[in-house]
Amino acid sequence: MAQPKPVYERPEDMPVDSPGRRFAEVEVGERLGPVEYRIKPSTHQKHCDLLSIHLPWFEIFWNLFPWEMDCGARVVSRYRGRQNQDLEGFHEYEFFKPAKVGQPVFGEVVTVDKYEKRGRYCVVGAAELKDENGEMLCRSTHEGITLAEHKGELERGLGEKDEETWQDLGDLVKASPDLPVGFVLLTITKGPCPMRVSGFAKGGWSREKWKDNIHEDAYAKGLGYRGGLVEGPIAWEFALMESLVNFFGPESFFTTGKARNKTCGPVYVGDVLVGKARIKEKSPEDGGVRIVLDTRVEKLDGSLVRIGTASALVK
Repeated sequence: MAQPKPVYERPEDMPVDSPGRRFAEVEVGERLGPVEYRIKPSTHQKHCDLLSIHLPWFEIFWNLFPWEMDCGARVVSRYRGRQNQDLEGFHEYEFFKPAKVGQPVFGEVVTVDKYEKRGRYCVVGAAELKDENGEMLCRSTHEGITLAEHKGELERGLGEKDEETWQDLGDLVKASPDLPVGFVLLTITKGPCPMRVSGFAKGGWSREKWKDNIHEDAYAKGLGYRGGLVEGPIAWEFALMESLVNFFGPESFFTTGKARNKTCGPVYVGDVLVGKARIKEKSPEDGGVRIVLDTRVEKLDGSLVRIGTASALVK
């Protein structure tokens, strides 16, 4: 398979509303990259401010957020423009080493699978982010639901009400091998949820360009949503990142951490989100204990928008 060449060198050259590829055109095994990028201080500070996360690890010591280490969108946009028509089915992160603001990082993406599920076309991409020495920083995987061939409203019935919840407000503690299975972390309620679209331009998008975009009201309403959608990983960070970092400690989470989330319902700008986590299981690993958390993101009415797990090694 011939290696494609990047089409767009600068973010401002990338079309805002890329039409996306038809499902038949997707090639499993296709590799894109490596693409070099650096997160600017202004971009990182905007991330802190929009998510209302001002932990020293991020804001004083300038370590990158998971979404900044997830190179998938940045790599693919260099070849095909911004992919703002796709829906996210799930995302996974595995962390190996922190990365910092201004550090040169190199991302590659490979298409690992494609399939039809409940009448929707899904494509799975795996992204790897490495430093200038070739050391792995982060591995991420995303299932994208492609909309290039979709017409009209999407079918619902994703099982938002089918997963068990809990009402215990929990406690604010540090991770310890002695904590029992079932222990509930402190529940966090945050809102209103912001919109952060990759490549957001100062002053907002041009409405002449931004019209076939899942984050824009008219296009999303045509698919049966109430309005434009917030990016899935941003909603997850907004609701759960503080809990995970406070519990595991940033050094442990960003060197041994893993997270997996699937989308269960839409998140809109202004939503108030409730982040929940409790210990699901514990297992010995490398002289310590890997603690696995059940995680949930809900709205105030109890509707479920994201469900998954997060874990890290505790010694």
